[in-house]
Amino acid sequence: MTSETSSHIRIPVSSLYDIPMKPDAIRSFYHQYSASGNQKGHTILSLSDEMLTWVSGVFSEVSVSSPPPGPQWSSLIEIAKEQGFLGFLYYRISTAKLQSILPESIYRELKREYHQYCVRSFAYEKQVCSLAHSLCTAGIEHLFLKGPALGYQIYQSPNLRPFRDIDLLIRPDDFRAVSGILQRLHYHSTFDAFSTSSELYHHQVFLPPLGSGYLPVELHWRPLYNPVHQSSISFDALYCSSDLVSTPLGEIRSLSPEDALIYACVHMSIQHAGEIRLIWMIDILLLINKIKQQNLWNCMAERIQLWNAGAVVKRTGGVICLWFESSPLIGSVEWDAFDDGGSEDLNSADRVSSGKEHKIWTQVHKMPTLAGKGRAIFHYFAATRAVHRTGKPANVLEYFNIWLSIVRIVMQRWRDG
Repeated sequence: MTSETSSHIRIPVSSLYDIPMKPDAIRSFYHQYSASGNQKGHTILSLSDEMLTWVSGVFSEVSVSSPPPGPQWSSLIEIAKEQGFLGFLYYRISTAKLQSILPESIYRELKREYHQYCVRSFAYEKQVCSLAHSLCTAGIEHLFLKGPALGYQIYQSPNLRPFRDIDLLIRPDDFRAVSGILQRLHYHSTFDAFSTSSELYHHQVFLPPLGSGYLPVELHWRPLYNPVHQSSISFDALYCSSDLVSTPLGEIRSLSPEDALIYACVHMSIQHAGEIRLIWMIDILLLINKIKQQNLWNCMAERIQLWNAGAVVKRTGGVICLWFESSPLIGSVEWDAFDDGGSEDLNSADRVSSGKEHKIWTQVHKMPTLAGKGRAIFHYFAATRAVHRTGKPANVLEYFNIWLSIVRIVMQRWRDG
């Protein structure tokens, strides 16, 4: 990566602590990803400057003038659902007694959507605890990642932290046993990513029983996507420092707050570079608060070094500063004190997400063996995962026809720009 590209992407964290939120700076930062078409979640940038500043103020717990009445309030509801922060927005508005500044119909809609999710949330909590019980009964150590545990660890209620799937981390040696347990519980997978290439892929999706109302399970045998991020962290290192989280339906085991914070940073800035999900940033804000409350911040440098993720954490800190610079939590963090571990992975993710380099070249470069490089090339051009997601082909001819349809769609997108 050239120095020009690096300076364009890097955020000078220390200069962001004392400035008011600048929506133009946020839009400028994400503009670099527009050339590659990587604009997932970018609809939030269509909100007015006043609305973006107000949302940031609500989550930073600072007083900000509310936007005038208008159609943008209705847009906020849809964007809040897409971004995953609708429940937490409703909670903050209610506890801060801000109902009067919202249009009445908008507040009613927020309340209705929140209560509807609360109903669904109970089924999801039951699903998580049922999975935990099945794995514990089988004697298989495991960790729940992101949403399911964070709702209990850092939010006032699990209903405030929605999730779309259940991320479960296990040892690679336990994959077949856990896969068998899921199949006995009537989950099914349309693509055996583990058998295809456990080096190239890092998780396999298991769809829930039809009509159960449950969520898909993403079964991870590595915490991070490989080969883009070559972390030295192991399952055993994560499990030894993990937390046992109590819920009304049972106990689940998840990452410690320190590891959860680092994982959230890497997940956002490496695995989903360029994507905007405000709920991920809120997770990071609340994890910082949790770590500081428990006086664990001095442990962060050691854990970050273990993850080889110093540069990634600093980058993520800069992005968080762009969105929530008025939060007192952000100003108290010395992001620049961390090392620059993982900078190569961060630069690779930047080049891919901004369209300067194709993902296949990064995969081939990072695969540790020649056979692995060959498999990466084959499965990329054969669109293995995409084909099997349509339903397992019955024969080679059916596979070829599905593959040809996918190629036509890709070519059409390229022609359309």
